[in-house]
Amino acid sequence: MAKKLQAKIEQLSNDKATLEQQVFVLKTQNEQSEVLHKTAIEQANLDTELAIKELTQKNEKDLSDRDTAIEDLENDNKQKQDQIDKRELKKLAEAYSEQEEIFKKESKTWLISLIVAGILLLISAIVSIKVTHNESWIESIKYYVIDFILISAVWFCGVQYSNTTKLRYDYSNRKTLAQSFSDIINNLSENTAIRDKFIEKTTDVLCAPNSLADRESVLSK
Repeated sequence: MAKKLQAKIEQLSNDKATLEQQVFVLKTQNEQSEVLHKTAIEQANLDTELAIKELTQKNEKDLSDRDTAIEDLENDNKQKQDQIDKRELKKLAEAYSEQEEIFKKESKTWLISLIVAGILLLISAIVSIKVTHNESWIESIKYYVIDFILISAVWFCGVQYSNTTKLRYDYSNRKTLAQSFSDIINNLSENTAIRDKFIEKTTDVLCAPNSLADRESVLSK
């Protein structure tokens, strides 16, 4: 009986040792699994962070390249727009220059007409005075009709000369302003307020209608 009990005790001890061995193995395997799992998670996190970093760098580079491309396009468009503006201003300056030459010639023509009318008026006045020296004013008034006509001619030529001269200087000033517009704008690029005010005032001057050009003289009316 004692031997059977002893054998049973030994059997239980062996079973316990076997169970303890199995528990130890399982525990070791579990710890190893946890270590491997933790290592895998850490590696996955590192891979994810690396992928995010690479993607971020790629996106930043793409954004930087895109911004650079956009900036280059904007600069190119600005240069082309500046070239177009300069060509348009050059055309505008040439148009004003043509008008200046036209009114310069007209002014010269009216000046010559004014001088000729003035000389004729002087000659007519001298002749009228000599012819009507001993005549009554009723008889002599007919001689002064030509003088009145010549006075009107002198006055008309003088008005036309004055108008064409003013128009000549007006278009000359517009031509100069159109020619120097780009340079002045570039010099005022840092002061936006003054530049915008200058553009507004200059545009008003360049585009303003000229009232003298359409004015009809009193004599022609």
